[in-house]
Amino acid sequence: MLSNAKAVFNAKVFRRLIAAFCTLLMASGANAERVEWTVAPYLWAADVGVDLTINDDPALGTTVPFKDLVDKLDGAFMAHAEVRSGRFGGFFDMIYIDLGDSSTTAVGPGGPILGDLVTDTRLKLQLYELAGLVRLGQPDATRLKIDVLLGVRRTDLDISVDIMLPGPGGNTILRRVDVSETDIFGGVRVVGLFNERWGYRVRADYGTGGTKGTVNLLATAGYSFGQNGRFGIDVGYRYLKSEFKNAAGNSLNTETDITMSGPVIGFVFKF
Repeated sequence: MLSNAKAVFNAKVFRRLIAAFCTLLMASGANAERVEWTVAPYLWAADVGVDLTINDDPALGTTVPFKDLVDKLDGAFMAHAEVRSGRFGGFFDMIYIDLGDSSTTAVGPGGPILGDLVTDTRLKLQLYELAGLVRLGQPDATRLKIDVLLGVRRTDLDISVDIMLPGPGGNTILRRVDVSETDIFGGVRVVGLFNERWGYRVRADYGTGGTKGTVNLLATAGYSFGQNGRFGIDVGYRYLKSEFKNAAGNSLNTETDITMSGPVIGFVFKF
């Protein structure tokens, strides 16, 4: 019952913040000549690490490198959209990843007799960020810009582990974590230029509330081209770690850590 109430609360908070973001967009539209839009689909070639503990016993601990993740990937989508007018703005960022992995391990020397241990793991992760930003100092500073960020991060995580035991019985053990949490996060972003075409972005933020804590770090360097630098390519590295407590939503005491880290590349459209 408490988990249902928490899910309803998270959904209400997220809907209200979406409404506030839409209000910001409409307010920005009132002064259209000063509105700057940025849309950036991107690829985060992240290694995904999952550590699951149930009643203080390790149930799953694995890191899937991106090169192996490609073979296990069932679907993925990543994009960033941002709007700014003067000193104020906001952005929306989303990540969707769906992957599965199966493995078979022979048990003991009598493999054909005892049979094999078969595991089937599936992970679905949806990560949404909705935030406002305030630019400190002169909003149109050419060399260095500092943005203060405040927003919400919604995490939908579904991990299922099916373990089929060897032997005549062929019993199956199911371990599952299904959680939807909303964090409030705050952070800082620094945007700068090396020269007319080359620039950089550094972002650091921390969120908590639904999760025990989420750390998000991002650093990229970019090259802009086209008329007035309308297009660009950003390349960098991102690290994100989230800690969940009692994500199973039942009497089990569970702790789940999700770590994603790796290079990121995005194509930037400005208009």
